[in-house]
Formats: sequence, structure tokens, C-alpha cells
Amino acid sequence: MIMLLFLATWGRPSSERAELTRVLRSMTTVFPALDPSTLREWSMGDDGVLLAMHPDPRRLAPREPVDDATGDTVIYEGLPIDPIAGKTVHRATELRTRWDDVEARLEGVFVALRATHNPAGLELVTDPLGMLPVFYRRSGAAWMVSNSARLLVRAGGSTRLDPLGASLMTVLGQCGGDRTLRDEVRVVEGGARWTWSAGASDPVQRTYFGVADLTHPGPRPDDDELESTLRRIVSAPDPELGPMRIALTGGRDSRLLAAVTAAAGVSFSSFTMGAPESNDAVLASEVARICGAPHEVLPVSRERVVLQWDALARRTIEQNDGMVSLWQAADYLDRPAATDQIEVHLGGLGGEIARSYYLPPQALVRTASLEGVQKILSPPRTAPPGHLLQSAAFSAASEHVRETLAGYAGAGLGYLDTASAYYTFERVRRWGGAQSMKYRGLLDPVLPLCTRPWIRAAFALAPHERALSPLHFRLIQRLDPELHAMPLTGRPWSAQDPRTARLKWLAKLAIGKVHPSLRSLVGPLEPPARPETPAKDQSTWTEDLREALRERALDHTSCDLWELVDRKRFEELLSDSTTPAERARHAGRILHVTTVLEHDADLAG
Repeated sequence: MIMLLFLATWGRPSSERAELTRVLRSMTTVFPALDPSTLREWSMGDDGVLLAMHPDPRRLAPREPVDDATGDTVIYEGLPIDPIAGKTVHRATELRTRWDDVEARLEGVFVALRATHNPAGLELVTDPLGMLPVFYRRSGAAWMVSNSARLLVRAGGSTRLDPLGASLMTVLGQCGGDRTLRDEVRVVEGGARWTWSAGASDPVQRTYFGVADLTHPGPRPDDDELESTLRRIVSAPDPELGPMRIALTGGRDSRLLAAVTAAAGVSFSSFTMGAPESNDAVLASEVARICGAPHEVLPVSRERVVLQWDALARRTIEQNDGMVSLWQAADYLDRPAATDQIEVHLGGLGGEIARSYYLPPQALVRTASLEGVQKILSPPRTAPPGHLLQSAAFSAASEHVRETLAGYAGAGLGYLDTASAYYTFERVRRWGGAQSMKYRGLLDPVLPLCTRPWIRAAFALAPHERALSPLHFRLIQRLDPELHAMPLTGRPWSAQDPRTARLKWLAKLAIGKVHPSLRSLVGPLEPPARPETPAKDQSTWTEDLREALRERALDHTSCDLWELVDRKRFEELLSDSTTPAERARHAGRILHVTTVLEHDADLAG
């Protein structure tokens, strides 16, 4: 990610512009790689202003994120990809010439803006899925838009903690919908083109890709066409953009990417986070060997995490607007604040869209209505006895999930498809989008399985077929039979006849209901998964850091979060009266709550 920070306003007083420039310049304390000498301002008459700042251009080359040579201005952040031409669009000059077909042709993780001066106008285009988060803040007819929620808070004045955003973060470990952790800051949807024009206070908002597109995704996927598209995407990055790396595990998604990339003749190196003896590391090393790619294992040392915790936590909170949990803080180990060599990272995020992630076979055969899907995906409406969180948090999060699923059904999706849509737009877009922003200025994420061709191919499958992972199965098998024959970290491949598989699932379910004693004879609905060794053991960090976490929590006496969190229970979980085993069960929620507390204190300071 090239890390171009921008702030655009429309309908706000021109007298604010000096202050807005000061606020943007202050972001160098959060992102040290930003070069204040690159800060530019472009006026859109009296209607608005666009400001942007990025690192030294020599660090970004050959990327050129700004073009203002012809009277108007085009800027972008991320890495737009044209999968038809098989190339990246990493110069704003080219983006300008292709502005009218941005939404029709470009995939990738990016946001692009065009500011015109005569007549005054502003256009904003987000990538099809919204993997690069863009935020807005509105006050009457006045708008501010930025790719940093923190920047909007600093520019527009203090805000309060958003109750729904905080509920989602503490219950689910992520924000959802259009929510952030601040009550006046919202997220622009993916696949959006917003246009502000002279004489109009509000933008014309148009969605070029969204849930409605999945109600009629097109014909069933053609393996030749899908393989060809994926090959063009992984081949698109110009070698001058930097070395290509793949984060490999023992699972299906990264294996598919490795197979496609190797078959396309693209050189790459690979890495796996975790212990060298873990299943992921062992299998990933073999995948890399078959593909002829170098591979390294990056252990996550408990001692190093604890020793560097203050710096890791501060960076996680400040650079990600509180929307990446401290559960992920170790991802910053050995990551410099700036680099002279931006890498291109291929990621398997989004692969689960084509694998019925939320509705495995045992759920599919038991679910007969939207209400059944809502029951499976939604957290309980009230807090379990003795829980860390209050019932208000659970109620808000549960209602959000239920309403979101109902909205998908209202748009025309079948009730079983709503679960995959939720995974696509809530888990991949909101959680995955936040994760992809962690390495701004250090790497460009390329996510072939977060593109429209992959998503449409996934939704062209019937839900029961999707649960068999047929796209992964067929593509890996045809690309490299040796990779296909290797074991997987999770469950092994399922039989690929969906009708036979569904009848088998139903038969096993029926036998188990009629004769419970026969369950052990007929076996599970799915083959058992191989045991996995976690790459990071967050519960051990919580144990080692519990005194520091407890003291920090006691400092945040006035935070609105305590209306959603049982403070007494929080302190109890971090005290000597709670056993390490009990504390480990709550480690995730403890770190989610601490994330929100630290975020709120950060912006209040």
C-alpha cells in the first residue's frame, strides 16, 4: 500500500483550510514514512478542497499516486489491477485516461479521487468490494471524506464512542456495516462512485457492485475462464513494483494462489508465521518446494511480543483507527515504520467465499429458513451468566447481524446464500479490509479471491455445492496434481458430487436422530480436521501482560465502553482470583475490550 493519505471536504468554510492542512501534517507522528514536503492542496472553487500527502516519491517509484498536470487532479491509494489486460494501473496519469471505465475494468485494493476546478466537482470511487476502507463525516450540507477515520476525528472535532461499533468490536472482534468506533464517522460502501457537483450539497451516490449483483451472478463458472483470469491477476504487478511474496499456510486458499502463480510463471517467495513444527509451516514448506519457491518460517516469540507490547499496541491502535484488534498486534513484529522497497503480497483472503464458510454441511442440512441462518450466525441476545460483556453489547451485535441477513434476503438472495453474502461483505470486506491496511507504506496487497470474477463464480454455485469447495478442488487439481494430492491443514477434500454428498449428509443426520447410538458408526457429516497448532498464542500474552492491561483499564474510568462491559468482571478476570486457564478462555474478548479502551483514550488525548 503506497500510503497516500487524503482529506477532501465539500460545503465547508474555506477559512478551515489552514487548520485542515495542519491536521493532515500532524499525521506524520502516526505514519513516520509520510513526507511533509509532499503535502498538496487543490481547491475546488469555494465548494471544497482536496489535500493529500505521501512518502518520498523515490520510495514509491515506479508508483505515481498524483497527477495534476492538466488542470484537474487525480489521486489514488492502493494498487488498481486490470485483469483483462493483465496489468496494474500504478500511475495516476494512466488512471486519468481510464477514468470513465474505472468501475467496469479495475479490480484490486484501491480508492481513487478526481477533483475538478472549473466547474467545481469531486468524484470518489472505491474498489469493487471495498477492501480499502474510506470514511466520511457529515454535518448538515458539509462533508469530509478520508482514508483515515482518525484524520476525520481530528479535522472535525471530537466525537463519542459509537455504541453499535463498540458492541460489534467487543462481541465479534470487528466493526460491521458502515460503522466505526466513532459515532459521527461512517464507512463508504464498496463498489461505490460518489459525485459532488457545483450547486449541489449532497453527492450522487451510485453502487456499481454490491449484494444485488449476486442475486444474478451469471452462468456457472467455466474453469478455463476462471483460471485464465486468476493467472492474469497474479501476473499483473510489474516486477519493478517490488518482489512478490505469498503468505502460505497448509490450507486451500493460499495453496490455490501458489498453484496459479507458479503456473503463470511468476517468481515469488513465501513465508509462514508460527512454529516451524506446526502443521501450517510443514505443509506450506512442501507447497513452496513443489512450486519451486523459497520459503521461510517466521516464529512469533511470546517473549518478544511481551517485551515490545507498548510499541506494538500503540501502532495497532493508532494506524488502524481502533478497527484492528490487539489480538493481531504481533503482526507488527519486525515490521519497520518505513521501507525503501515496497513488496507485493499475494493473499488468499476471500477464498472462503467459495467454501460456504459459515454454513458447513452439518449446518446446511439442518437449516430450512432465514431464521435458521440468523440463529446460526447471530450472537445471543443476552450475555451469558458471568460474561465479560453486558447484555446491551450482545443485543446490539445480534440485532445488527439479523438485520444485515434480512437485508440480503430482501435484496433477492436465497436464505442459504445470505450466509455467504455476510461472509463476503462483513467478514472479508470489513474485517479483511481493516487487516489489509496494517502494512501501509510497506507492501501492496493483491487479493485475487476478493475480486468480482471470483465472487461471481462462487455465487453461481448452489449453496450445497459451494460447501464442497469445488473451485479450489478443480483448479488445484488441474494446475498441479501433486499439490492437490497433498494433505490439508483443515478437513480433507470432500467428494465432489453435490447430490450424492447432500443425500449422504441427510442420511447420516437422519440415522443419528433415529438411532443416536449409531452416530459413531455412520461417522461425522464431514471428515475430521487435522489438529492445528496456532501461529500465535494470544492467551499467553494476556497472561504475561495482565497486570499492565488491568492498570491501563483502571485509568479509563470515564470511557463510555463501561456501559457495554462489566468492569468488575473485567478487573476480576485480570486479577489473581482468576486461574490462567479461565483467563485464557476470555483472552480474545479481553484484548478486544482493551482495543476499544485504548482507541478511545488515544483520541481523547
